Amino acid sequence: MALASGALHAASGAEPVEGFASNVENPWFRAWPSASVSYSFPTEVRQDGVGLGELDTTLYHATYIQSVTQSERFHWLLGGQWQRVQAGVPSGVPIPETLQSAAAVIGFDWFFHEGWRARLEVFPGVYSDFEDFSGADHNALNAVGHPMSRSALD
Repeated sequence: MALASGALHAASGAEPVEGFASNVENPWFRAWPSASVSYSFPTEVRQDGVGLGELDTTLYHATYIQSVTQSERFHWLLGGQWQRVQAGVPSGVPIPETLQSAAAVIGFDWFFHEGWRARLEVFPGVYSDFEDFSGADHNALNAVGHPMSRSALD
């Protein structure tokens, strides 16, 4: 949705847009919502070709990231992130109704050439249904949302 909003803004011609990978100090980039709610309309849940009912989901998301300048070419990123997925699960379907995460945001921006930047973000936190906590509820995700291997966290 944010990508579509950015594309419409760019197409409007109201003001030039530097690009979707803008620096966090760019005012246009800061206009992207740090909190959002999205809804997915009901869709049929099937297992082995048998319809089990319809499932709809609502995603709540809030993020805050502060850029801390160490030097002109290196900025630390520190913050927090919370997400909640609430699902309307059909009766008898073995899918949790709620999944949540609370995580820190730790990373950096390295400006290695004019107009070029490398960014790393890691989200260490709790990813769970928040009912029965165990060691499996703690993890870290990288910037594209994939769990990191244990060796990458050591």
